[in-house]
Amino acid sequence: MKNLRSFLLTLTLLVSISSAFAQSVFELRIYHCEPGRRPALLQRFENHTLALFEKHGMKNIGYWNATADSNALYYVLEYPSMESRKTSWKAFGEDPAWHAARTASEVSGKIVNRVESIFLKLDTRLSSSIKKPKGASKDREYELRIYYAKPGKMPELLDRFANHTRALFDRHHLQNVMYFTTLEEPTVLYYWLAHPKGEVAAKDNWKSFVQDPDWKKVASESEKNGPLIEKIVSVYMKSASFSKLK
Repeated sequence: MKNLRSFLLTLTLLVSISSAFAQSVFELRIYHCEPGRRPALLQRFENHTLALFEKHGMKNIGYWNATADSNALYYVLEYPSMESRKTSWKAFGEDPAWHAARTASEVSGKIVNRVESIFLKLDTRLSSSIKKPKGASKDREYELRIYYAKPGKMPELLDRFANHTRALFDRHHLQNVMYFTTLEEPTVLYYWLAHPKGEVAAKDNWKSFVQDPDWKKVASESEKNGPLIEKIVSVYMKSASFSKLK
């Protein structure tokens, strides 16, 4: 009886955690800086913005510098809901501490040229949690991959990841970190991989993956009625020094 109560308590906790993730709203924000101004942006985030985000109920998930674009910063925030997101950003924007930090940081000129914002939800079947990569972070790089599914093919694409692709990634040292679908129209998959030895080794691991007979079989069987993916975007990135995900 005691074991049964313990099991039921554990099951309830797991369902609660899963429900919390399912209800959360995530936001990928991409800041395109004025030329040469990314260091100033990073300094402002480290010294002021991160703490102000947390103060106003926004959870910092991760921050990354794009390696092929020296003026781009990618980061992810988590909110309990879309309504709380609106409330938090309003309070942040009105905070005198934020106005003082922004003014001081822009004495030498404007920092951010434009901002992209994408609202996401964690796919709990592919990501029961956000996994911190194992091992030392010294040489690690991340890769954001964006898959645009062909019309009507998103369920099959997600099934392939759930049943095959993630396990094959692990086999080839492509570390699964987190998977999201778009909030408004779930036809795009956003996911992050970690590469323990950096981009050069990552590309060798990708070659090994695509040549794997098991992957070839899975890809062939899953695409017998046509390709699942319209377009793939890949962005290699290094964690900012203050990022929780390093």
